[in-house]
Amino acid sequence: MKGQIYDAISYYFDHKEEIDKEIQENTLKELMKKYNLRFIPEKKSGIGRIVTDREFEGLSEEEKEKAYTWDTLPEEYNR
Repeated sequence: MKGQIYDAISYYFDHKEEIDKEIQENTLKELMKKYNLRFIPEKKSGIGRIVTDREFEGLSEEEKEKAYTWDTLPEEYNR
């Protein structure tokens, strides 16, 4: 078990730049930017939903006003 942990840590430090880049590329903000998505927060659950442009067009005006694009997304959602 200890050997596996050592190997995992060693692998991370040997490939840190690649791994950190992949982590950054897969944040909510970067995925929203890449695929032109919008995020609609849900106050009740504290969770939101992601919609495409096509889905966005079918939303109510109230939901559209709450939606964030990648460049307006608050940091609290981009962890």
